Amino acid sequence: MTDLTPATDTQPLWAYLRYRVNRDIAAALAWFGEKWRQSLLFKLTAAAVGAFLVIWIAVFVWLASDLPEADALLTYETPLPSVVRGVDGEIVHSYARERRVQLQYADFPEQLIEAYLAAEDKTFFSHGGVDIFGTLNAVFDYASKMGSGERAVGGSTITQQVAKNLLLGD
Repeated sequence: MTDLTPATDTQPLWAYLRYRVNRDIAAALAWFGEKWRQSLLFKLTAAAVGAFLVIWIAVFVWLASDLPEADALLTYETPLPSVVRGVDGEIVHSYARERRVQLQYADFPEQLIEAYLAAEDKTFFSHGGVDIFGTLNAVFDYASKMGSGERAVGGSTITQQVAKNLLLGD
């Protein structure tokens, strides 16, 4: 068993970090044990927090059990129309549920991109798909306007909206 003492000039940094983590965990466990022995309110609060966490995890697992796999996003193919061509190669008719034309990012005018981002997701290029602060702002806005009849701001990013539409539909 190694001696857990503060680091010296001859000890490596990892030994000092291990000492600090073990010391801090031991102190937290000692505090928790002391409170557990002394306070009924602490026991009830700890039990309530534990029960809440178990229920929250169970609800999350239950809700997530029937969600589609995110790997479907990697193999997604845009539903383009079926095209019927004549003998000469000209298009006679196209059949599709949706009228789509496949475009590249460079095909869109810069003003259209800026207008769309201004309306939908101002931080599109600065987050990785989920805007935590935007989501928290939307939750706060929704809670503050609940019951007033006012419309709350949206909290989903363009990335989240696309994933929802591709995986779950409208």
